[in-house]
Parts: sequence; C-alpha cells; structure tokens
Amino acid sequence: MPTYQKLTSTLAILSVTCATYADDTADLSGNWRELRLETPAALIETYYNISTGETRRSSDSQDYAQSGELLVDTYYSSDFATEASSLSIDASGNISGGAAAQILDYNRGRLLAKDDGESLADASPAYVNLAKDIITNSTADSNSQELSIVLRQPASLSLSELDGKWGLGNAYIGSAMQETYYNQSTDNQRHSDISDYAREGERLVDLHRIEDFESNWGTLTINDGSFSGLFSGSISVNGVRPVVAPGDDTSPMTMNINAAKDVIVHVKTEAGEYVELIIISKLPSSLNLAELSGNWRYTSLFIPIEMTESYYNSQTGNSRTGDINDYAGSTGLSEELVDIYYTDEFSTKQGNIHIDSSGNASGAINGSFSIANTENSLLFNDSGDLAPLYINASKNFAYNFSQDTYGVNISLLTKISSDTPETFEESVDLRLVQVDGEAVFTLNGSNDLKIVSSQTLGTAASTWAELSDSEGSSIITRSDAAATSEFYSVTPRTEAE
Repeated sequence: MPTYQKLTSTLAILSVTCATYADDTADLSGNWRELRLETPAALIETYYNISTGETRRSSDSQDYAQSGELLVDTYYSSDFATEASSLSIDASGNISGGAAAQILDYNRGRLLAKDDGESLADASPAYVNLAKDIITNSTADSNSQELSIVLRQPASLSLSELDGKWGLGNAYIGSAMQETYYNQSTDNQRHSDISDYAREGERLVDLHRIEDFESNWGTLTINDGSFSGLFSGSISVNGVRPVVAPGDDTSPMTMNINAAKDVIVHVKTEAGEYVELIIISKLPSSLNLAELSGNWRYTSLFIPIEMTESYYNSQTGNSRTGDINDYAGSTGLSEELVDIYYTDEFSTKQGNIHIDSSGNASGAINGSFSIANTENSLLFNDSGDLAPLYINASKNFAYNFSQDTYGVNISLLTKISSDTPETFEESVDLRLVQVDGEAVFTLNGSNDLKIVSSQTLGTAASTWAELSDSEGSSIITRSDAAATSEFYSVTPRTEAE
C-alpha cells in the first residue's frame, strides 16, 4: 500500500505529529569525526565551432562534435577530494566544529541536519547505527557526489584494544589525467593536465589516465603494536586515534576509530593525483545469520574507470572507437577526436534492506547472505554473483569494495533497527517537518521508489504525477502554494520504469 500525506496550512500541527516518535538527539551528544570522499558526477566536453567561433559544453555521453566543431577540452564537473573534520553534537542537536548545523529531525535511525545558511534542498538524511557511533550518508547532484562516514570518538584508546583480526578494504582512485593536443600547422604535440585546453591552431587528440585505480581486500592481524596479513607494519595510538605505519615507504597515517573501537576509517588526497578511502573493521569472534536480522540502510558510490574515445575521418566518412590508450591518428590516417565518454556513469544508490533470521535480504538489494566461517565475514549472493563484505564486531556496520573493468564500487550497510518493518508505510517512514515556514518531506528514499502528487485522492494513474528528481530522493521541499492542497504518495517503481 502506498503512503499518503496531505499538506495543510497548519504546519505546526504536522511538526508536533512528527515529533511523537522521534529519537532523542541527546543520544548523539559527543565528539565525532567526519570522513568524506567526494568525486565529480560527470566528464564535461567543450566543442568549438570553427565557422561561428562559438563554444558549447556537454556532459551527455551520447553527444559528440557536430559538423564544423572541434573537441577542444575535457574536464570534470568537480574535483576529486577527501575531507576529514571534527564535529561536536550537544544534547539539543546543535552541531559545531565545521560549519554550524542543526539536527532538524531524528527518527528510527534517520537523521536530518542542515548547515546554517544551507538551502533545505541541499540537505540530505543520514543514518545512525544501533550503537549510535557510526553515521553514514551519500549525496549526489549534477556536478558532484559524495560518501560520508561519521564516527563517534571513544573516550579513551589503548594499544591492546586494537589487538585481533581485522578486515581491510580500500579504494585508491587515480584522478590525474593528461590531455594531448596536436597543431597540424607546426606538426607539434603538447601534453598538459585536464585543467588546460586547446590553444589556437591546436586540437585535442587524446585523453590519457596517469594515475590508475586500485582496490585492496584482505585481513590484518594486530598484535602488540604490529600487524601482518594483507600488509605488514606497525600501529600505535595518538590520543584516541590509531596511527598506522605500513612497512613500505608510506608515511604513517593517523586514522579515526569509533566509540566501540571496531571500525577504523581514513581518507587521503594527493591534489591532482589521487584520492583514497580506507575502512578497517575488527571481525567478530563468532557470527550467525540470525544476528543480521533487522532493518539496514544501504548506500553505495560508483566511480567509472573504462573510457571510450570516438574518432572520425572526414575524408573517408569513417568512424571508429578506441580505449583511453588509443589516440586520434594512431592508424596513420587523418582523424579527429570527436567524443570521449565513460562506458558507465558516476552514480550513488541508496535504500532500505530487510534481512530475516535466515539471511535473506529484500528491498534495495535482493539476495541472501551467508557466512565465510574462516574469518567470520559475509558473502552476499545476488543471482549467483558472490560479493564479500566485512562486518564489525558489533555487527551493525558492513562494507564492500569491488572493482572491475567498468569501475570501482563502494557499498556501506548500516544497521538502524533490530526490527524489520512490518508494512510498506513503516519501511518508507514518510515524515513531514516544518522548517522556516517550508514543508519538508523526509523518507527512507530508494532508487526503486517514486514520489507522486495529485490534487485529488483518486486511484486513476492519470491523476498522479511524479515529482521531479524523486528517484532515490530522501528529502523533498515544497513551499509553493499548490503544495498546501496536494496529496502525496510513495510507491514502488514498476520494472518498466
């Protein structure tokens, strides 16, 4: 059954209703560390028309240089970056440390916070695990996408508390690209980074990746300040943060650990070269599928790798494609580079997962979990494809890093409740909150849900229209006059959609 809510002008009443089942923000009070990975959402191409002198830009992978145009530049819609910052949350839900912010709503593990001065449209719900020491969040727009993990800091940390077997996953994402320009008049080539563009008389003939992608997955055993396994090295403690010193030439890394002392996260940026996310979790001493039972929040971030270049020979009218290691003119014929695109797209996904006592999962992803007994980690079976996940000793946070020729995918699972929602309404958990005179919907958004509105509470499909950008949305702001007299429905998408 869909969930219906109608806005009225009495928004204060709706706000009181929303607070009836709210969790206590005092449970979140303390010091936290936010670790964030940011990537662009698109590769943008610039075309120059020789006849008109006009330029145009496009991020459409189906677009290419038209007649009379030259492809003169490519660039990312935003930077690859990471950020680590300290936050403090007080009992009233005020957040300080970075940008000042306020928790607006906190219910059934879902938290909505807004930075001071930030538009409500830019806010996004985050999800709190059962132990209330890990918060996860992902956001995306046309320019960028990001994945955040926020850890409550422990009151203290000793070296011996780190002893044990840990699972490690990381994503090393090369961001350095090189463009090659060719000047036909001088027969010269010039190489530059992706921030440059073709100069007079030049044309872009190639885009080449300098830094590659790498993903690692394996276990570490920590004992008395040393670790071995996937990597070897030493570990120490600085205050309430572990310091990891790999045995190679890598500099020591001061990482971050949660209050339960079973999840370590680190982010790193080398400007213009790469970004990296590392997650390390202490593995449970024992694990059974029934302990997974409950409601989990799934979020993922995908960064594409494989790129295709399209070349056109104006003399023969022939076109061909090549990979990022190819270039225009490599065949010995006169060619123009007319298009560069990723085979897949930058993307984030999110949704609820309901896991029963036998490990069967439904919702945002469907399949079944099993246990890899050798290390008490998890395997997820999706139609025969097995994906490994490490789960922390508290059994309320799991993750996966995977890489193939198409790209790198990072998946996080956050357990927000031991109870599985009994109805669709409970699963969606649609709420209305009043903020600065605006009506704000928050819900457990998912890529397999859509939000529609209608002036009447009719059953005819023709009376309902989907709200723009509702796919995957977890917050909808409605301040226009029509919103005060509309009905809203959250329904599953059909396979055709």
